[in-house]
Amino acid sequence: MALYVPIPLEVPIKCSLSEIIRLSSDGRRVVAYFVVPHDDNKALKVVFENIYLMRMCDEHVLNLEDYPNSEGLVGEHFLYRMEGADFLLNQPAVKESYEEAHHFRCVTGTTCLDVIADEPPTVTLVARENAA
Repeated sequence: MALYVPIPLEVPIKCSLSEIIRLSSDGRRVVAYFVVPHDDNKALKVVFENIYLMRMCDEHVLNLEDYPNSEGLVGEHFLYRMEGADFLLNQPAVKESYEEAHHFRCVTGTTCLDVIADEPPTVTLVARENAA
C-alpha cells in the first residue's frame, strides 16, 4: 500500500493547474521548474540533491500503479514523501545499498515526477524567466 506523506510548502500551489516547465539533471542532482498557476511571472524551482533514480510519468500510469491502496493523498497538494510505493520497492539494489534513500513525488495536473534521493528537495519561488 502506498502512503503519501505531504511535505508542506511555503508557497502552496494548486497542483492540478501546474505543469513542468523544465527538467535537468547531471546524474546526482535534479532541478525542475513548475508553473505557478495564476502567476505568469513566477515559477516553483525544486532541487533534489544526491539522487539515485528519477522518472517522469503520466499521472494516469501512477494511478494504476498505486490504485486502490493510496493513503494520505491530499487534494491539490504538490509534494510528497512516499512510503511503500512501487517505484522504490521495485529497486532492491538501491534500497539495500543506500539506507537513507527515500521516494519523493511532485504531482501536477498532467504528470508526476518521482525521485529517489537522500533528503527532501529545496523548493523556492523564482522569476519565471529563470525557468526558460
